[in-house]
Amino acid sequence: MKIPGEETANFITLDQSADSLYSLIADGQCRSTSVGRDTWKSLLGSQGSLQRNCNIEGFNAVSGSPNNPKARIGIIVNNEDYEYNSCDSRIGFGTGGLLITPTRVALPRKAHQIMETSTSKSWDIY
Repeated sequence: MKIPGEETANFITLDQSADSLYSLIADGQCRSTSVGRDTWKSLLGSQGSLQRNCNIEGFNAVSGSPNNPKARIGIIVNNEDYEYNSCDSRIGFGTGGLLITPTRVALPRKAHQIMETSTSKSWDIY
């Protein structure tokens, strides 16, 4: 992920067997990864911030509510323990969903904007 004003892009590696990226996301099924919250945060550089709970990560990461954040490739989180239906923060590619409280999700929203301006292709979200 390239952050405006920084010289280098930040990368992470996801170890997932598949015939193609399309085969991982086309059916909408969540396929978990286990790189962890701190690794996803590293995409945002030193400015990175992400709530601590829930931590649903992978391909087609979604919470229990269709209006809450989701990511084609990424992590969705919240600040409540054991409340998987209220994820309200995310980092990733192909993200969408309602922004519940803009002050709590300012950096993930910025990350979403960075992704859109850093790629030449528009990603359809769910």
